[in-house]
Amino acid sequence: MRPVWKKLAEYANREAFSVEDVRDGMARQVDWLSKSSGIPGEEVKTKLKRLLEKHSQEWGSFIDSLGPRSFVAQWVERREAHVPGGIESR
Repeated sequence: MRPVWKKLAEYANREAFSVEDVRDGMARQVDWLSKSSGIPGEEVKTKLKRLLEKHSQEWGSFIDSLGPRSFVAQWVERREAHVPGGIESR
């Protein structure tokens, strides 16, 4: 793998874990966002869930548009193989 691709792969891996951290710690994020914005927790939770669902749809469309031979599509496929039920089930 060329050095630039290796660095991009490392960056992509770190960013994917960051997204998972937000999703896995949703209650903590909702609490923080609610307190900092003054928006009720249930409203924040609804909006955050909608944002994550929209992102998931857009990400899926993006991956599909790249085709199966792209680096990103292959990386996502390998990554999902290591998560029971795929990333979406977490």
